[in-house]
Amino acid sequence: MKYSRTRFLGRRFWGTPEKYGLLKYESWNLGDDVQSLAAAQYLPHIDFDISRDHLGEARDFGPMKMIMNGWFIGPFNNEPIDWPPPPNINPLFVSFHMGREELADPKYRDYYKQFEPIGCRGYKTLERLTNLGVDAYFSGCLTLTLQNRFKERTDNIYFVDPFSFGEGRGYPTPKSKNFRQDLWEKFPEDIRNKATYLRHTVELKQPDYINPYKRARLAQSLLDRYAQAKLVITGRIHCALPCLAMGTPVILLTEKEVLSNDTRMGGLIDLFKHYSFDEILSGAMDINWESPEPNPVDITPIADKLRKTCTDFINGNNQ
Repeated sequence: MKYSRTRFLGRRFWGTPEKYGLLKYESWNLGDDVQSLAAAQYLPHIDFDISRDHLGEARDFGPMKMIMNGWFIGPFNNEPIDWPPPPNINPLFVSFHMGREELADPKYRDYYKQFEPIGCRGYKTLERLTNLGVDAYFSGCLTLTLQNRFKERTDNIYFVDPFSFGEGRGYPTPKSKNFRQDLWEKFPEDIRNKATYLRHTVELKQPDYINPYKRARLAQSLLDRYAQAKLVITGRIHCALPCLAMGTPVILLTEKEVLSNDTRMGGLIDLFKHYSFDEILSGAMDINWESPEPNPVDITPIADKLRKTCTDFINGNNQ
């Protein structure tokens, strides 16, 4: 049977008293699936795969716990948003990001207050919830708790959609006519020739495009590469954040305006070594290609708090 969002919503472990849900996606962005891999670390088992953008489809299942981390919410075809989650979902809001301003509508205030305090992935979501009168705090991203299961590093350098911030699935590659060659040529030619160029997108056709198991395998394959890399240079925050978690030197590239205006980056940008496109063009980059510098911030306190928050939720210690 072909995978279908409406015909197959998850896996059911009938013999266990507690049920758990895990978010799945229909987006082009494998960064969404990386965030679910981070949440899955804390679940004893996964009974249901629940669509982030169609949460109401879970209302007919029994009670379940879910870690509600990541970017919320689709769909992206002008349909009304499916929010808030149905009452059978007991959520842990941690690393929560309001990608749409509608989620800060005062009509949702009472819902959020049921699950205080709410952990926010960035400062903008924290501001929106605080303005609603909801107890919230900056938690950082759950991908900062991903583990590196490899003991050795390769000599591989990866460019992962390096000039892509704010771009969608159709982002060009170095061989594309509309690729930012002006930026690309600022990197040493020998590095460009030996490095590997990767894309952080879902390279699957329908119906596999919405299959959470195949998407998860793609995401894990990328994480395994990052975990062993000598250096990663990227424009994708959910490439960069896992690199921090796994101790891989990473450099984030972005437009100058993103540093002050993008709602995703407040609270996160200072965790990375980063350069704006203007800095690249001006020759301000300083990269040790032979022995990349370690990442500038010790994320251990953030990661430890996230782990405790998720573990307490699963164990029932936060009730």
